[in-house]
Amino acid sequence: MPNFTESKYLMLLMRNLEDGVPIKTSLISRKIGVKPPSVAEMLDRLEAHGLVRRIKWRETTLTSKGTKIAKRLLHNHRVLEIYFVTFLNIDEELACREASKIDLYVGQEIISSMCRALNRPCKCPHGKEVYHEGCV
Repeated sequence: MPNFTESKYLMLLMRNLEDGVPIKTSLISRKIGVKPPSVAEMLDRLEAHGLVRRIKWRETTLTSKGTKIAKRLLHNHRVLEIYFVTFLNIDEELACREASKIDLYVGQEIISSMCRALNRPCKCPHGKEVYHEGCV
């Protein structure tokens, strides 16, 4: 299982793919506010774990293993967002920020219960797909 930082990178990479944005070191560097060598180091680590495939001086792609993990991470984040908006009447931007603070800490059993309470939603408040692979 990826650590906190690796998980956040996987979620960012998957979001880029959803938006049709190529995964490039310079873009990731700007988005998260770190220097390109730090991004390259993290991508090397993710590649060593079999989560991404890198083509030097080109873009990076998620492997099937990386995609599966990224989708589960995004599922958890998006279920939290939807739950906050639906049951707590929180603005969608605040819900997203708050979900980002806890999405890696809430257990899968709780997330699955929330997902069922929400009737397995298809889209998050931002209109993005909620992936249900492995969701019980």
